[in-house]
Amino acid sequence: MCVIDGTEVFVEVKGMQDSGKAISLTPREVKHAQDNKNSALFIVHSVIVRGKRKPVISGGKMRFLHPTTGFSALRTISSPSQVLLLLESF
Repeated sequence: MCVIDGTEVFVEVKGMQDSGKAISLTPREVKHAQDNKNSALFIVHSVIVRGKRKPVISGGKMRFLHPTTGFSALRTISSPSQVLLLLESF
């Protein structure tokens, strides 16, 4: 939860090592966003992870999908356990 322009916004945060053109969400996460129009998506992609025992994380690029444009910019592909969101213009 964060506050944007005086309005509380639910923020789903996703981090990944790949390009971030596709984001996996659970059906529950998608339902929450559909039920709460003040939901946004914060993506950190292209993250570099070095080491297995004590991983060191660096780099990464950020993208914030605001509630007014957020999930409408995404296309979904559903399966029983996950929903894959494809960004149209990344």
